[in-house]
Amino acid sequence: IGEAYVGYRFIKNQPLWLDAGVLPSHIGAESYIGKENFAATRALVSDQTPYYETGIRISYRPSEKWYLSMLTLNGWQRITAPLNKIGDNWGMQIQYSPNQHFLVNNSSFIGKVQDQNEEKTRIYSNTYAFVKLTKRDQLQLGWDIGFQDRTDTKGVYVWNDFWLQYRHSMLSDKWAVLLRAEKISDPNNVLYKDPLGAKFILNHLSANIDWKDRKSTSLNSSHSSVS
Repeated sequence: IGEAYVGYRFIKNQPLWLDAGVLPSHIGAESYIGKENFAATRALVSDQTPYYETGIRISYRPSEKWYLSMLTLNGWQRITAPLNKIGDNWGMQIQYSPNQHFLVNNSSFIGKVQDQNEEKTRIYSNTYAFVKLTKRDQLQLGWDIGFQDRTDTKGVYVWNDFWLQYRHSMLSDKWAVLLRAEKISDPNNVLYKDPLGAKFILNHLSANIDWKDRKSTSLNSSHSSVS
């Protein structure tokens, strides 16, 4: 299940909502549904953050420019949680879009996760911006940073991900070229696991050619370079 929830509007003609159930994740610029994204392929960071979350969300739009929400969640991409764990995980989202050419978003999470059979506190922040440069040129850039209790000593693990995506639509809107660059630093393998236990430090470049029809079909050809 990726999405199944019910909502209640507190005041007629006021965009103040209470939603409960399996919600689309408030973290990240990309969905698990490829055709809804900037490109048919996703940035690496998108597969390391939740695509869905279960809990309660209160959201409000004070104007067309602002979107605000607070969430209490069952955990980091968890459908269920013990009753005594409810209220341990929280999220927040702030989004600002002054016009159709610019959007900036910050989403955050603080809660408990299981790591090596131990419960640890995780704090995560996801910030991204969308810029429409011209009718056919779009830019998306973001920065993710996370903190988590260490398993061996006092202190915290820290990891981060920087990414940039540029999209150019062809003369036909069905075709597009996308260039993506990512830099990931997770030396303690908190999110990015290495089977050999090596520090996960990655520079990733990729180029995509996408074709999408007006319905639900999409094709993608991509090439990646990793160091």
